[in-house]
Amino acid sequence: MILNPNVTSELLLDKRFVKQDGTMPVKLRITYLRTQKYYNLKYSFTESEFEEIMTGKIRTSKKEMKFILLSIEKKARSIIDEMPDFSFKFFEQKFLAKKVQQRGNLYVQIEKYIERLNSEDRLGSAETYKSMMTSLKNFSDERHLDFTDVDVLFLNKYEKWMLENGKSITTVGIYLRSLRAIYNIAIDDNIIKKSVYPFGKRKYQIPQSRNIKKALSFENIVSIIQYEAQPWSAEERARDMWTFSYLCNGMNISDIARLRFSNIHGNTIRFVREKTKNTARQNQKLIEIALLDLSLEIIKKWGNKPAPDSYIFDILKKEYSIQQQRDAIKQAVKTINKYIQRIAGKLGINENITTYWARHSFSTILRNSGASTEYIKEALGHSNILTTEKYLDSFSTETKFAMAQKLLPPPILKEQN
Repeated sequence: MILNPNVTSELLLDKRFVKQDGTMPVKLRITYLRTQKYYNLKYSFTESEFEEIMTGKIRTSKKEMKFILLSIEKKARSIIDEMPDFSFKFFEQKFLAKKVQQRGNLYVQIEKYIERLNSEDRLGSAETYKSMMTSLKNFSDERHLDFTDVDVLFLNKYEKWMLENGKSITTVGIYLRSLRAIYNIAIDDNIIKKSVYPFGKRKYQIPQSRNIKKALSFENIVSIIQYEAQPWSAEERARDMWTFSYLCNGMNISDIARLRFSNIHGNTIRFVREKTKNTARQNQKLIEIALLDLSLEIIKKWGNKPAPDSYIFDILKKEYSIQQQRDAIKQAVKTINKYIQRIAGKLGINENITTYWARHSFSTILRNSGASTEYIKEALGHSNILTTEKYLDSFSTETKFAMAQKLLPPPILKEQN
């Protein structure tokens, strides 16, 4: 029985909007006192497809869609008939309630951001957000998690749960900074209010991981560079690629792999870090590196045949997809790490050296040689000097002793000696 006969509901194709594929959006039209409003249902069909679905002459594959559409109309009709006095405002509050709920669903917003990252070919970041969301789902054990469900108590419990389940402080920090970014985006998009934000002073503060030393002494670096490997072996190539990274401002393998001969300008290389291409679009920082003779020798030995648009090193191919590029770089890093650790072991360097050590060693050696933090910041391509300070290893014992000697005049120092 229709309790509100003055209100009609109808499913139809909105022929005013035809997509490139010839389909038109399905909409629910509500008419009340000669006023009509249309509600988009996020489905679109051609005219013949829609007719086939809505009539009884349908194939099995279309029956489910007819059921979905009729269920939507039935829901709308039920809402209308439950209202003593119809108004579009109250109808929309009921009918669109699910959509509002979806906007507030934290997982929905994370998934949308992952889609955005994938569309921008930021596959590494997308994987981080996927891992964070999986972790969050495992902790909360809920399919729906609203932004308002996550408060300081929730985050403290989540942090404790991750640590108890084997996650490091570094991983905890990565996941929670990613979660914080989702909240910031939701606030910017007016999905949530600032009052919901659970991070910051007097709220939840993300733990900072301890800065583990990853810098080698100058003597150890020299011993690696001078290590005599079998000519043209994988060991020799790993040594040279690690050395190239060290000499070129600690350039990471991802950026080395993407270097083209067009990046070489005289005796320098100029490039923009891959890591900052998407995060700092408005302020792309061009890094210029002085090419030493040894760097040029490494290019000559291991590089491709020079051509402006060719990659310098044989890590990537022009025809590679974004995923293939990522896989090739991961494999290159893995191979270099394998052999550089083997070299370090032969040299008696008891450190688990990786390509990352080249970057930290570059910055620390410069700092110990007297270079300013501001200069190192520019060389590393950092936008914030605080980031640079995290890279700098603690001063060496020799440097500390040299500084301590300046506290007393030479005569007293000689007496102590």
